[in-house]
Amino acid sequence: KNGDVVVFNYPGCPSRPDSFGGYDAHPVDLRTNYIKRCIGIGGDQIEIRDGQAYVNGKKFDNPENMQQTYLLETNTAINEKIFKKYDINESDYQVAGENSYQITATAKAVEGLKTLDFVKNIKPILFAKGDTLSSMGQETFPQNNRLFPWNRDNYGPITVPKEGMTVQLDEKNTALYWGVITTFVHNENAKYENGKIYVDGKQITSYTFKQNYYFMMGDNRHGSDDSRFWGFVPEDHIVGKAVFIWMSIDADGSFLNKIRWSRLFSI
Repeated sequence: KNGDVVVFNYPGCPSRPDSFGGYDAHPVDLRTNYIKRCIGIGGDQIEIRDGQAYVNGKKFDNPENMQQTYLLETNTAINEKIFKKYDINESDYQVAGENSYQITATAKAVEGLKTLDFVKNIKPILFAKGDTLSSMGQETFPQNNRLFPWNRDNYGPITVPKEGMTVQLDEKNTALYWGVITTFVHNENAKYENGKIYVDGKQITSYTFKQNYYFMMGDNRHGSDDSRFWGFVPEDHIVGKAVFIWMSIDADGSFLNKIRWSRLFSI
């Protein structure tokens, strides 16, 4: 369902043939396991506006521990212990200038930092609508800036395929769904050439989806390789729903503090 944290086999991306896993490099059950949050199910329309996800026009509830990248400006240098206090680990911040930092943090951490008297300003680092140049090579799905000038923070609207749903294959729908049609239906006679889709040598102008698909996003919204970059997850790639945490490691912690004991066996 919308909001579930899901484990699935990485589907790859037809427009990124060299992306690890690919489409055809391995059988479905031998591909890398990803874990992301399900934002949209079959039939949903997904849109991201200034970093906020919307489903069917309604704001999607942000997870409590969702992270974004922020620019933090201060009056003085910050001791790493301050960052640690707000669960901002060593890998989550870097110096961006004199007394300024780029940090990856939760909304709760940001509110805490705002109360410190040496903090001048803190604001999210968001790509503007239509900005396809600032993403430094992170071109969004379906990797067609002419038709879809999207980025990680302003994306869509895009409709998630649903079993039984029929689409007309105009230029935009062909660009969005050709990977689904030629790959996930296991039809060896389907191919994509010169902006058109052919089945058994004949061009098709409409298509009815044969299974449900999902739109997945990571809770670290600015550090996640997810559906914004490689598209939809087919139902037959789903492994299951994640229900509890059995181990949590702090990569930056010392030998005695590497395990996040408070998170073990939590929902």
